Amino acid sequence: MSRGETAVTAYMAASRRRVFDRIVNHPAAILHPEEMPYYDRLKAEKRRFSYLTGRYTAKLAVAEFVCDPNLSSIHIASGTFDQPVVRYPCAATPAVTLSHCDDFVTAIAHDAGHIMGIDIECIDFSKTHVFKSQITDAETRRAQHDFDDYRLGYHLIWTAKEALSKALKCGLTVPFRILEIESFTRINTSCYLCNYTNFSQYKCYSWLLEHHVLSIALPKKTELMADVPEHLPPEHAA
Repeated sequence: MSRGETAVTAYMAASRRRVFDRIVNHPAAILHPEEMPYYDRLKAEKRRFSYLTGRYTAKLAVAEFVCDPNLSSIHIASGTFDQPVVRYPCAATPAVTLSHCDDFVTAIAHDAGHIMGIDIECIDFSKTHVFKSQITDAETRRAQHDFDDYRLGYHLIWTAKEALSKALKCGLTVPFRILEIESFTRINTSCYLCNYTNFSQYKCYSWLLEHHVLSIALPKKTELMADVPEHLPPEHAA
């Protein structure tokens, strides 16, 4: 990434669901000693999966940022609104933004002074009514006008709003209408640039992939240099 002529460091990591089968028997190699008691208290399989894969993926990104391959040395605590907070003894501890969907986890470790938010959703048209209930009339018209399939537009709007809510550290505690998308600009066959009605200082890059929608919100003057493939890879950090 760059802001003007200044480069901004960020690392993105992604993991598919099957990584859980590889790491579930070795949580101590991934979790910090202060994370283990919470993980041990979790009984529901879905919650254990979400927590362990989320911490694993976020730490892959943070490990690249701080140049420390020992994931268990990195503590990712939960903030006031349950946002991930990195605890690591270094001069420039990064921030991290994290997102799950049914079969994928993504995270970005970035300079703590440079705000970012990420969200990923599986494309699932059975959720269309849920997304529709959280978008404004103006957004509905834009989705129906700007997309060949308006349902994909609804998915993109949802993820762009969630990405901004994570950047703002408010999550889903605010009405989604406040996070309204003002416009879409199609950059290429899969990528859109979104602008926000009430947060003109931010923008969002969103990708319509084969099975997922991925959105990254960041400051408007920041240029994102990322080559997102149409098919998300099994696992990577870049």
